[in-house]
Amino acid sequence: MKEYSAWSSETPDVVSVLLDAQNPRIPELGHQATQREIVAELVHNDAVYELARDIATLGYFPTETLICVEEGESLVVVEGNRRLASLKLLLSPDLAPSEFVSRFKKLSRDLPSSGVVKKVSVLVAPSRSEAAPLIMNKHTQTGIKRWEPIQQARYVSMLLSTGMSLDQLADATGFSKGELVKNLRIHSMYEIASRLSFDSKTAEQVKNPRKFNISTLERVVDNPQMRKFMGISFDPTGGVIGSVHPDDFKKVYKKIVNDIVSGEIDTRKLNNAKAVHKYIAKLGPLKPERTGNFNSATLLGNPGEAGTKTPPSLKAKGSTRRASPYLVPRALKCELPMPRISDVLWELQRLKVEGFENGVSVLLRIFIEMSISHYMESTGSMKQLVARLDKDGKKPPTWTPSFRQMLGYLLQNDKALIAAVPKQAVKALNKAVSDDEHPLSLDSMDQFVHNPYEAPTERRLRQFWNSFEKLVLFLMEDHSTDPAVKVTK
Repeated sequence: MKEYSAWSSETPDVVSVLLDAQNPRIPELGHQATQREIVAELVHNDAVYELARDIATLGYFPTETLICVEEGESLVVVEGNRRLASLKLLLSPDLAPSEFVSRFKKLSRDLPSSGVVKKVSVLVAPSRSEAAPLIMNKHTQTGIKRWEPIQQARYVSMLLSTGMSLDQLADATGFSKGELVKNLRIHSMYEIASRLSFDSKTAEQVKNPRKFNISTLERVVDNPQMRKFMGISFDPTGGVIGSVHPDDFKKVYKKIVNDIVSGEIDTRKLNNAKAVHKYIAKLGPLKPERTGNFNSATLLGNPGEAGTKTPPSLKAKGSTRRASPYLVPRALKCELPMPRISDVLWELQRLKVEGFENGVSVLLRIFIEMSISHYMESTGSMKQLVARLDKDGKKPPTWTPSFRQMLGYLLQNDKALIAAVPKQAVKALNKAVSDDEHPLSLDSMDQFVHNPYEAPTERRLRQFWNSFEKLVLFLMEDHSTDPAVKVTK
């Protein structure tokens, strides 16, 4: 029997407690979810506004204490994310998605001063695994808002990745080993499905565990005929083991996932052996013919980007290469006649990311913006952009365009840059400029500097650098005397 009374109780400020980036409710975004992204997901999909309205009307009931764990210097809530999000939004309505800000502001304005909750009672669990029995019970057995099946599967996978064995998981959660392995199998197959290449509409549905028909995927995975046709089996912890060429597997699996999304197959249409055999016959031309081998880790390439961890037993072996402790490689040289840019680059190349995430994020933002500004000044495009934005001539002489305006202009008009930077990199940067909801948007970079609730992580910073690296390589060349540089008017 678990001894929960031994857990310490605290009353921290609401603003200091972090929402959980590993919350199974949050779709796998391909990166470490930020606090703002978690809030947006919960507001859009998990009735946080309704919960905040109830708190504003009836008051906050402290009978259900939040459960937290300590991670580094922070308290992270592992049970009660919806309640914590509601309290944060009543205190700071601007954290809400734009279309909800006015509604949360009204709730906040109508709150009596006695109803404002600035501190919250929490119990601090020794670890995520220690909190697992309580959390699993709440979201799978009781009247608390239940997790979708894939959310439950993600949580089980996360617990396994912390080092817990299946026996320990079974003891902690009350689930049988068979039920846990089934969850882990579904998680593996869903994670693979979410990495396949689909059209935007299909991809949106596949990557959202609230929309994807996971029951049909379970039916496919549980059927021995289907597994044999696809050329896969599973290891003892639910990881996929392939005995065919991975490209052949991806072709047939992509078709299956497409059919699930379109409704071509569902649990009713695959409800007996005859129906399964008939569906397999339709898939006949896609049957994998080439032999090969793969597992979950090798097929996914870099599973850490999905926001979940692969169990140690499934990780690809043989690689001992470690990431550099620095964000910007020292091999990058600055050819610009600008000492300040060279100095900032020099500091970036010598400041370790781990432990200095805030400093690195601010320096990176400054470095890229100064480099873009210098390039535009050198090539004459800055004057063209200013003239376009200041048609009435009312802006002061010292005025300069914003980071977003400068980068957006170059990506659309600078022929030399567009030709030199790979198309995929240009596409990603255009997305960063135009879509504030994009995980690697310019707005996200700005939040690191201006928003006290947005903290950069090493993973996010490395993702930002990967997005900007090709552009930076181009900007570090001295283009001021290059006759090939011509900007369209």
